[in-house]
Amino acid sequence: MAAPEMAPITFAAGSIGNEAPISVSPQHRMLIRDARTQLYFGEEEVLVAAKHLVNGRDVIQGSGGAVTYHHILFDQHEIVFSNGVQSESYHPGATSLPGLDPRARSELLELFPELRANPIAYGPAARVSVRGQHGRLLAA
Repeated sequence: MAAPEMAPITFAAGSIGNEAPISVSPQHRMLIRDARTQLYFGEEEVLVAAKHLVNGRDVIQGSGGAVTYHHILFDQHEIVFSNGVQSESYHPGATSLPGLDPRARSELLELFPELRANPIAYGPAARVSVRGQHGRLLAA
């Protein structure tokens, strides 16, 4: 059972340009591109954790229950399309690695052995990441 704070964030169709509803983990970063990103952050595009985009209307968090999250990993951090919206691929690091299933973590460390000694060796994020209250500025 997922703890309530790990329950999926669901974006209703059209809420961030998506063609259909999409559910992601609270930490999954979505690509936001609008006039506010340039105004607030001086960037055309930024990544924001889904949990910071919850607005209680068309972006909501579930209440918990059983959930399985699937990660897509590339040789470097990438921006990918799902249901017409852009978000990040998996970005392994000091915060995310401990949260993986032990078997998945072991496999990942076989593919990227440099992460054992240096969890940030995978490389930078594909875009600037906006955190916390700054990310909440972009909740529509």
